Amino acid sequence: MLRDGQAVNEEYKRWLENSTEEMKEELRRFSPSDIRESFGLDLKFGTGGMRGILGAGTNRMNAFTVRRATLGFGRWISERFSNPSVVIAFDTRHKSAHFAEVTAEVLSSMGVKVHLFIEPMPVPVLSFAVRVLKASGGVVITASHNPPQYNGYKVYTSDGTQAVPRFAEEIIEKVEKSDFFENYTPDKTLIENVPNSLLEEFIETVKKNVLGLCSDYDGLSVVYTPLHGSGNYPVYKTLSDLGHRVKRVEEQTLPDGNFPTVKSPNPEDLNAFSMALNVAEEAEADLLIATDPDCDRLGIMVKHEGAYTAL
Repeated sequence: MLRDGQAVNEEYKRWLENSTEEMKEELRRFSPSDIRESFGLDLKFGTGGMRGILGAGTNRMNAFTVRRATLGFGRWISERFSNPSVVIAFDTRHKSAHFAEVTAEVLSSMGVKVHLFIEPMPVPVLSFAVRVLKASGGVVITASHNPPQYNGYKVYTSDGTQAVPRFAEEIIEKVEKSDFFENYTPDKTLIENVPNSLLEEFIETVKKNVLGLCSDYDGLSVVYTPLHGSGNYPVYKTLSDLGHRVKRVEEQTLPDGNFPTVKSPNPEDLNAFSMALNVAEEAEADLLIATDPDCDRLGIMVKHEGAYTAL
């Protein structure tokens, strides 16, 4: 919904009255153009969730837009399940862990059981956890491969997949009827951490499902970079256990929401491979692999006729 000038100013004033002190300070520094950009419309919640620039306002990713999205998703889940439960994961971006906590608290206030990962986790692990824990749905705080100033909110249904259009439309309707400043009281007894054993179970399941496919390619020399994202341990562990010689790009293994070594943490962008290529030349690697911050996007380069070529 696009707001006119008067509606923009009214919403801006409402946020000045109801936001946290930290956000109020940010709002007071806004120029007229900042106000229009941040309050001219609401951050769109689409079929895959929502994604936007971090900051104050209805058109930005912040704790209040996350609250509203969670209220809508929680109401949809609660109508479909008598004992609803949700798994929550997050990537390495700025405020991802905080937004995951907000999501957990809001859902618990609605009587929804929450399984919360306490460390950055790949999207495929979230999908796996939804099914293993027999949850009603899932949420991942991530903006995928976008630049550092972005974050986002993805929702998943009980089969571990992103909501199909019909379900997405129902969720969107619930979100649009929710308010940024609705009060809630968390029920900490409904929030529990996902055990580390689930990640190990995921890795073992992947290995069992690919062993027969990899028999002709034992002992490859692989260079891997998680591009400062959540794939570091799971990908390295899986490939190593399968018998491959894996060397990581050490400068890109530490989680860092600034993604300081790349222009964009997108493994489809060949520029993201620049450091990996240097390591690969030294290691005489057969294969280069890069994953994005939430580890659901993959880039691969192989050696062909003496040079590395992207697949």
